[in-house]
Amino acid sequence: MDVPKTCVPDIHKIDMPPVYCPIPFQTHPATHTLDLGANEFMRRHGLYPPQEQERISGQRIGALVGYLVPAGPAELLQVAANMSMWVFAVDDLLDEGPVRLDTAGAAAFWARTVRTATAPEPASERDGPYAHALAEILRDFRASCPAYLCERLEATLHAQAVHELWRIAANVRGIPPTLSDALHSRLYIGATPAYVLFPALVGIHGMGPEHFADPRLRALTEMAVMAVTVGHEAFSHGKEAARSSDLHNLIDVLRREHRATIAEAVAETVVVYERVVNRFLDLRERVLHDDPPPVVDTYLTALGAFISGCMRFYQESHRYRYQDGSPESAEMFTPPGFTDQCGPTSHQPVDIDSISWWWRV
Repeated sequence: MDVPKTCVPDIHKIDMPPVYCPIPFQTHPATHTLDLGANEFMRRHGLYPPQEQERISGQRIGALVGYLVPAGPAELLQVAANMSMWVFAVDDLLDEGPVRLDTAGAAAFWARTVRTATAPEPASERDGPYAHALAEILRDFRASCPAYLCERLEATLHAQAVHELWRIAANVRGIPPTLSDALHSRLYIGATPAYVLFPALVGIHGMGPEHFADPRLRALTEMAVMAVTVGHEAFSHGKEAARSSDLHNLIDVLRREHRATIAEAVAETVVVYERVVNRFLDLRERVLHDDPPPVVDTYLTALGAFISGCMRFYQESHRYRYQDGSPESAEMFTPPGFTDQCGPTSHQPVDIDSISWWWRV
């Protein structure tokens, strides 16, 4: 018997508490325009089939950039919004498309797409819509941004490809990740490091390679990425479990490794998220106390906006709230809102190998 769209088994529903986020939230004045432009980019390149495009256009994927980068030139922010649409389209292809359990097919996709986008020659028809779209994005960034930033952006794509292929291969072979490995991979899967680069690419700050010689800045960057990806795992679990569940969502990893229920795994995820956020805030204050250059101050402000913007997007986008990404399908959670209050243990370190070094910096 088929389950009606409006009725989802309880295992797919997430009861989320208010999100701890004592970081101010702002939006860019052009946020709505950025979203419209990203939707046009999606249709022009055919990143989703025609029957999917209306549903995707209601998910505010381009608007996410306006949540993350509340200032900057709209022209370059539109390029970032287009890349946001590309990232989500690739994510859906890998999670729900024909290469979901095809390691060789996914490897061929990544090799072709990244090679074409980073090569000086124009993409050919056989390279496909994702390669053409990415080539346009990188061409537009290269026209206005320093070369070292574009090279860093390309490097994030290569790193993402490695970790996405690891995830797919593990799913094909039925090898579940450890909690430490799952969290480490989340620093790269989903192109989150590319989003962290957007403020630099639109000229908000001029952080260069020399600034990251300070391990505290690397730790702060990774913590911002981890905070938003841990939040993503909780808010996306319901629709992923209903649509394309695999072995790697953090909720499922915690359920398996700690023999936890859904509710217990959500509670553990909240603890990890709050501890990472508090460590980020504490270490950020220590760095600022040392009177760093203004560019570092601006960078750390941008990382904070990255966290608060993502946490708001997860609650407002139909992509996470509803099973099929539109209000016509079942609701996966009720938006819990925000709080300035955290749990009693939320200033303690996280004892997980891949990230525990953040508390030793």
